[in-house]
Amino acid sequence: MNIKKPSPLAGALKLSLSTLVVAATVGLPIAAQAQTATMNVTARVNSQCQFQTVNDMAFGAVDLTTGKTADVGIRIQCNKGATVNLAANNTSLAGDTGDSLNYTLGVTTAVGAACTTASALGTSAVGLNALWASSGGPRDLRMCGAITAGQDVLPGNYSQAVTLTITNN
Repeated sequence: MNIKKPSPLAGALKLSLSTLVVAATVGLPIAAQAQTATMNVTARVNSQCQFQTVNDMAFGAVDLTTGKTADVGIRIQCNKGATVNLAANNTSLAGDTGDSLNYTLGVTTAVGAACTTASALGTSAVGLNALWASSGGPRDLRMCGAITAGQDVLPGNYSQAVTLTITNN
């Protein structure tokens, strides 16, 4: 009986091939499972408004027997739905004579409206919410001023720096 004995080289070759297959398999990535997560995204939009244009108002020469009116444009930009009030610190024009010339200021509350529809500014603010109820953007308004007749002041130059204030609610 002739029995063939496996050669030591064949055993080493089998061991080397097995080692090679295991080594190659270990280096391969295993298919990853999909992972999911949720994330909350939030934002808050505040009511915002800003003056874009404010022109100076000049009454020019005033006849105190009839009074005088003047108006200028202002442009205010707000975001949609802004809740906004406009106020002014108007009281009187200080004269270089020491006298004061009283006047009033108002603002139209509709784009393109005439000064005859102006809401008085002064001790209380004027609400302008309706102008931005359905869309944001710039709005052109009229600032309207009036010097009433019958004031008893000396001739001279009269002026005041008026502070216009927008407040967002």
